[in-house]
Amino acid sequence: MLNGKDEILIFPSCYDLQRILHHNSHQLLNSLLHGKFLQQIFHLKHFMISQRDDLERNINE
Repeated sequence: MLNGKDEILIFPSCYDLQRILHHNSHQLLNSLLHGKFLQQIFHLKHFMISQRDDLERNINE
């Protein structure tokens, strides 16, 4: 493709685009899994704290 200055504009090949998309999708998937993992740990921590509080309450009664 030519622009106004008769220079050739180079576009990424289909292979390059596929590689870029593949890499980005892996990064996205990893971040989603990682986020889900951290969320599970957060919930587990709060569950354990509530269990501990319940146990302390039962002991003190």
